[in-house]
Amino acid sequence: MEFGLNFFPSVGPATKSAEQYFSESLRLASLADHLGYGHVRTVEHHLNSYGGYSPNPIVFLAAVAALTRRIRLVTGAVLPIFNNPLKLAGEIGMLDAISQGRIEVGFARAFLPHEFRRFGVPLDESRARFTEGMEMVRRMLEEEHVSTEGEFHTLRDVPSLPRPTQQPRPPFWVAA
Repeated sequence: MEFGLNFFPSVGPATKSAEQYFSESLRLASLADHLGYGHVRTVEHHLNSYGGYSPNPIVFLAAVAALTRRIRLVTGAVLPIFNNPLKLAGEIGMLDAISQGRIEVGFARAFLPHEFRRFGVPLDESRARFTEGMEMVRRMLEEEHVSTEGEFHTLRDVPSLPRPTQQPRPPFWVAA
């Protein structure tokens, strides 16, 4: 049986400062690595105490990578709908290098109406943006130059850097 830590912050400034939350979380992640836990996982959510202390799982996991040596780092999950696939693929490649190939990438569609409203993205585009974004990230990580035309993003001979450490790319998961 494998054990891991799943950070899904459901706190806000009235309960705990961001500094305190991240200090405690990083301390726990370091301890989990020392104790042989299998993974550290965190989500992406925005602008609300429900997950709002985790707007970018990759930033948090980069800090975890710097403090640990063995534990797997899992985005559980990133939201392609609110991220440009070029930027997301580059950040994933960068974290894969920083962590020496310990990242696993979870993706999700997003479901909170306030996030869609505040990002100015129609909720009815959720599935199409998720599918297109995840596919573009996959291609950016697996191919050295990508050309594709989607409904929301177009790539014309775009070089993909940094290249991932894990080949052909880090493992992908889909949240359900």
